[in-house]
Amino acid sequence: MTNRPFRPARRASPKTIEYMDCVRAEYKLLTEELKIESVDAMLGFSMGGQITYHWIAMYPEFVRKAVIVCSSARTSRHNFQFLESPRAALENARDEASGKIAFGKVYSAWLTSAEWFDQELYRATGSDSLAVWNKQIMDSYDDWSGANLLAMLGMWQRGDISRCVPGAKRDLGSALKSDVL
Repeated sequence: MTNRPFRPARRASPKTIEYMDCVRAEYKLLTEELKIESVDAMLGFSMGGQITYHWIAMYPEFVRKAVIVCSSARTSRHNFQFLESPRAALENARDEASGKIAFGKVYSAWLTSAEWFDQELYRATGSDSLAVWNKQIMDSYDDWSGANLLAMLGMWQRGDISRCVPGAKRDLGSALKSDVL
């Protein structure tokens, strides 16, 4: 046992991945391997919504309609800062297992909203108490590596469709006014 913080970013894993990387890989799978020419609709929630925004920016002819729920075309400063909490919990843990538990515990509080907790909507997930809800969320990260969680957080923090809309020059307003959205 050591009291030094666990540093999962040192493990052999991609340190950086971008939404554009994911979309290009998915596009290749769908078009080259599965021979799909277009999709009628693409649905994305949260990070999936950001991926959907990137899809319609990068391949507007491929996606006919997009349904984006609880997401944004660019990660807000508040969202960026919120993500620093689970990052810090993971990076400052004594080992990977306790880091993932801390990550899940922090994220379980931020995952929904104050109203969601006030209305006890966690019960609809099968959790009869906050302790059960916390465990459910913490356990959901068992199969993840700490390094992969950090890579995912970084991608989320850098989420911005203006990076992939030609001519937008990192201006979100221009990207949103483009023909692709």
